[in-house]
Amino acid sequence: MTCEALVARFADPFGDLGQRSIILIHAAQHYMCFLQFDISDDHLLDFEIGSPRNFIHVTSTHWFDLSSRSRREQVVQNLSCITQWAIL
Repeated sequence: MTCEALVARFADPFGDLGQRSIILIHAAQHYMCFLQFDISDDHLLDFEIGSPRNFIHVTSTHWFDLSSRSRREQVVQNLSCITQWAIL
């Protein structure tokens, strides 16, 4: 998941879209969670020199059980918030 986030961040290295965070959705069987990777410009520079001094901060939701109606509703709420966040 970290590699995926780094590739997405490298695709927009200067945050032209105004975002320094990458949100990924991790799904396994009928469970899923959201991961937010905050990757700073300093980390990208350190990454290129091979001796990183800055860390990637990762925030994760709990696992949502998609067999539960209330958890599916929470997933929809999260997706709605991500959509709004991406538009801003």
